[in-house]
Amino acid sequence: MRIHRPAGRPVWRAALACCLLDALAGAATGQQVADSHPTGLPRNSWYPVPVVSRTEVTGVKVQGILALLHRFALDSITRPSLLFVTVIGTQKHQVAVASGGEVWLPANRRGVKYLVQYEKSPAPFYGIGPRTAPTALELVDGHAWSGELTMQQVLRPAEYVQLGLTIARQRVVARAPGGLLPPDTLPGSTGYTQVGLSVGLTHDSRTSTYYPRGGALALAQLTANLRAFGSSTSFWVGTLDARRYVAVTPSSVLAMQGVLQGAWGTVPFQLLPGLGGDGLRAYEDNRWRDRVLARGQLEWRQGLFWRLGGVAFAAAGAVAPSVDALRDSPLRTSGGVGLRLLITRKVEAYFRGDYARSSDGTSALTFGFSEVL
Repeated sequence: MRIHRPAGRPVWRAALACCLLDALAGAATGQQVADSHPTGLPRNSWYPVPVVSRTEVTGVKVQGILALLHRFALDSITRPSLLFVTVIGTQKHQVAVASGGEVWLPANRRGVKYLVQYEKSPAPFYGIGPRTAPTALELVDGHAWSGELTMQQVLRPAEYVQLGLTIARQRVVARAPGGLLPPDTLPGSTGYTQVGLSVGLTHDSRTSTYYPRGGALALAQLTANLRAFGSSTSFWVGTLDARRYVAVTPSSVLAMQGVLQGAWGTVPFQLLPGLGGDGLRAYEDNRWRDRVLARGQLEWRQGLFWRLGGVAFAAAGAVAPSVDALRDSPLRTSGGVGLRLLITRKVEAYFRGDYARSSDGTSALTFGFSEVL
């Protein structure tokens, strides 16, 4: 788990990933998930989650999460709603505090997701482009405040429309003298203001939103961040994310993912598509940034014995200034193995430990809860 992502992303993903439960489990309208014992489950469940880890960028990192799972209806249709608060602190003085949640109304006809957070995180920056060198690393110290609100409406079985609003403000307070970011050389070099409106379509036929053993998830989303809305610059971000899950045997699952993301306009460097982290596990978040990103990954999940499971995964990706330039960009690869420990059989929640290594010798050991795809 990592802390250095653009405002509005890291804590939300970490908090959802670190909960010891399938916060989205349940048979949604248009989904194939079913709560096999709905009347035997409590209406409210509290989950405190402490996590200690270490990375080169953060040093020792301590994260605490307190999550509340609330069931508006004890039936096999309505999804549980999740509310959480989380605090992250690191040896290198990175701090993040957030409160958020995902609320589902009866029969899952509508859903609301929200997040409010503050981050103080010296983040790594290597420059922009597909060939930035490790020696170019410099830390950029920024303070960021952000809020996100997403509303979801079912259209027909397995299909939803999403509308979202993101408001964020980052202030860069320190940078390396004589480094890559002298003031006003790149959009975002002194900070940015983001006011974005997004629209998206989702197809979700997964058998479970936490540990799927079949089905698919596909998302198409477009976000407009315009000066007319209050953003410091005008830019657009488009995302395509497709995932497929196949139960090969009763104890094994093959998971696949492909992502294409593009940004155009005057984009703050912090919000450019970034390659690394969960998408390429041997590298830190946003190791490479540019206007276009393409990546894919495969993961084999195998039940072993008792509460233990294992995974093997491989991923590849590239960034480029344009779609046409992707063919000439270096293809970054990563592969590895991991162990899973089942925390609770009721919702099949796992503790995750992964070791990944790249073709250039970079490696990472990460821990967390839930799968990365």
